[in-house]
Amino acid sequence: MYKLISGKYFKESLFECANYIEFELGNPVAASNLLERAYKVSMSLKSMPAIFPLSNISRLHEKGIRIAQVKRYSMFYRIDETAKTVHLLYFGYGARNWQNIL
Repeated sequence: MYKLISGKYFKESLFECANYIEFELGNPVAASNLLERAYKVSMSLKSMPAIFPLSNISRLHEKGIRIAQVKRYSMFYRIDETAKTVHLLYFGYGARNWQNIL
């Protein structure tokens, strides 16, 4: 079993997405569903961290960053096999240009 570490940037970006859906789009149910799905996906990484592929963006791939799809959003994370940890790095809308973010 791997330990999950969610950094400040991951938490901020996840809640930014949920807040946008709830307050800007006026859909609190969808925001809650997104948070619930993100939680389930992140918990699955504790037992199966390599289930999602490495990024196909070369710069992220070289850093060992993987991308889990959560609805239309992307959860970026990195596995540390030595420490048996999964570092949750960023959560954002799937259509964005990630090369400029990570």
